[in-house]
Amino acid sequence: SLGKYGQARKFYDRALTILEETVGPEHSEVAFVLGNLGNLYLAEKKIELAKEYMLRSLRMQEKVLGSDHPKVANAYTNVCALFMQLGDFEKAAEHCQRGLAIREKVLGPEHSELAYSLGSLGNLYFFQGKYQKAQTSLLRAQAIFQKTLGPEHPLVATCANSLGNAVKAMKQFDQARKHFALALKIWAKVFGPVDARLTMPLTGLAEVAQAQGKNQEARAHLAQALKICDALSDQPDQCEQARAFLKH
Repeated sequence: SLGKYGQARKFYDRALTILEETVGPEHSEVAFVLGNLGNLYLAEKKIELAKEYMLRSLRMQEKVLGSDHPKVANAYTNVCALFMQLGDFEKAAEHCQRGLAIREKVLGPEHSELAYSLGSLGNLYFFQGKYQKAQTSLLRAQAIFQKTLGPEHPLVATCANSLGNAVKAMKQFDQARKHFALALKIWAKVFGPVDARLTMPLTGLAEVAQAQGKNQEARAHLAQALKICDALSDQPDQCEQARAFLKH
């Protein structure tokens, strides 16, 4: 994969040189290539280089395209992801919120692209420990996905699983159980009974059951998660969590 990164970087560097010579150094296409280079450096964990290129891309796009352009919203979202990796959640939230505001203004309040932004913001709030804000953003994202993509779309389940974690953190265990159960139901229907995604709501359901003193139910959920784990070659983190719990 490092070879692929090197080839991609060589391609983008060449494209950047050609574009700067042909259309000038401050053009939307130049900004687009800068953004791609930033994303490439982010994938390589070269964070400082990623930050330099992505912020330069964002500033150029705002100048050339205007502050309310959809591509500017994408640039804000990319910078949000960058600051999340840096652990600077305040700056990440600031950029996520700006991207969200642009998308809502341009696309309207019920567009699926808006739901992606709301989901990202909800997960960001969760990492900050702002569980109520996380719940609000995720509920709105889920409602948009249900309306635009259908009630049994995998992204509805993704929101449900995240909502389960948010309300579980607020000790709203009955609500958490409903969210995890919905995520499990949709993912199992779409992806089948042996899929790594299922270990997430199963682990969530186990944690809820344990918190409510239902240890037998918790062990049953974890046993189901481990059955899936044993059938997977690439096991998610939830597998080790389940094994550790069942040892006690």
